[in-house]
Amino acid sequence: MLAVGLPIKTYKLFGTSYQEKLNEIVKIEGFVNGEKVSLNVDSVLVCAEGYSSLFSLEESISQMAPTLIVDIGYKTSDALSVLYSACDKLQPSIRS
Repeated sequence: MLAVGLPIKTYKLFGTSYQEKLNEIVKIEGFVNGEKVSLNVDSVLVCAEGYSSLFSLEESISQMAPTLIVDIGYKTSDALSVLYSACDKLQPSIRS
């Protein structure tokens, strides 16, 4: 999976069109430390910045209390509040 985090305002305005265009990608090729690498892309997730960090933080997030993820960028700061629903799935709340 290729996960792409966009600034919240960009995500709200263009997230769907980004998703459609990125779904056309099947392979990414480039160089890492001078070695050629090739990655096959089987699926794409376009989400708001902050939300993509949930994939690496999911085990650490409390199911009993709200969690706030703050993404501090060069000119912007975004906040994402996370709560578990009754069915134990993450339910993001995205506000600009």
